[in-house]
Amino acid sequence: MMNTLGLTEQEKIALKIIEKAFESNNLDFAKISLDRRSSSYLSLLTKEEWEPGADFCRLKAGVKSVWISLDTWCCAKEFPSSDRFSNVVNKNQRHWKIDLPSLNSIAEICDLIIDVYLYSIGESPLKNALQTPDLTEESTSNSQSTYRKKGHRLTTLPQDYVVIDLETTGLDTRFCEIIELSAVLVRNDEIADTFHSLVKPVEKVGEFVENLTGITNEMLTNAPSVDAALPEFLRFVGDNIVIGHNVNFDINFIYDYKMKIDGNPFRNDYVDTLQIARKALPQLSHHRLKDIAEYLSLDFATQHRATEDCMMTYQCYLKLKDIVIENGINLTSLKKDHNKIKAKDVLAATENFDENHLLFGKVCVFTGKLEKMDRAKAMQIVANIGGINADNVTKKTNYLILGNNDFCSSLKGGKSSKQKKAEKLALEGQDIQIISENVFYEMISESQG
Repeated sequence: MMNTLGLTEQEKIALKIIEKAFESNNLDFAKISLDRRSSSYLSLLTKEEWEPGADFCRLKAGVKSVWISLDTWCCAKEFPSSDRFSNVVNKNQRHWKIDLPSLNSIAEICDLIIDVYLYSIGESPLKNALQTPDLTEESTSNSQSTYRKKGHRLTTLPQDYVVIDLETTGLDTRFCEIIELSAVLVRNDEIADTFHSLVKPVEKVGEFVENLTGITNEMLTNAPSVDAALPEFLRFVGDNIVIGHNVNFDINFIYDYKMKIDGNPFRNDYVDTLQIARKALPQLSHHRLKDIAEYLSLDFATQHRATEDCMMTYQCYLKLKDIVIENGINLTSLKKDHNKIKAKDVLAATENFDENHLLFGKVCVFTGKLEKMDRAKAMQIVANIGGINADNVTKKTNYLILGNNDFCSSLKGGKSSKQKKAEKLALEGQDIQIISENVFYEMISESQG
């Protein structure tokens, strides 16, 4: 075990997760040495014939965050150490700010750290890990979701499974927190056991989330932290197939928080009742859990509470399963799948649409500045999927997409007029979701599993 004497708590946590990344790749973390460059600057070096100062990874810990830097030019052996910092032609560098105490996204960065480490000791070519993602229409797979090694989305209809549902403060795992976990264990399509826990977030729950879910800050005062609640939830889930409605969003939260807690991915296979419903009930204009339950004449008393949504998902799944079997519906076709511009000017470049895509036929509105592509390109992607672009939020809007910076700012109360209107419509029961730019990229690249 590495000597961590004199390290900050943030650095110890980061190193522990990196150590697990080494172990999962059958690499010896004992070969790594540390060099304290300053009171806040820590370098990770190899011990295999390295020149002094040739670090492959650096940590700079602050009070509320850790900066992680990877630089291939620092570990390139063909450059003398005196030239490395001046040879900018060969510079290939990325930095990440990791928020504490949750260390958001560090698990995904571990894969890149391993890549650079193997390159630095000459055992592997660089896999372009440090190249900035180019999220164009042709290359959407480089989004954050690329680094999630999740289970498989199934097109079968199991009779032994666990239905899951989470309540969160939003839909983006980088900025939002879990506030409720629920699961229902099912054997032979009969309920065998249940699990439920509220989860105390680091930040206070906003008024919109309180009104939407009915979960107040007072209710969360004595709830366990996610570090305590999620492992209990995962022990209950075990290695069962999980079922949920639009379950990818739930799985993404479970996956990312599990990686932060123990450094291991959530790999359970899963079934999405939203995708089944869109195939089995094409006559419905909306496929929210509420819409499906009402169509199937199921009681739907409470919405946006995890246990109630689990029970409703379970009932909907049984009904949908009967419809699929009775009608011989083939589920194997469920596949994976800011410029000033007017929505009416953006036309689809194809007539062949994937009608199973989450954005097909959905009205999308963008607000704020996108980080990774201009708004015209984002709107073109929506059109090519078969979605409908609009300039303003109305009762017909299904998704309001906020630029990442605007999404983060909105958590602290800085909301645009479009977001305020969308929140009002959501509370009135309209089929509208407010998502970040990051979630939008996940949807266009992985929403079909």
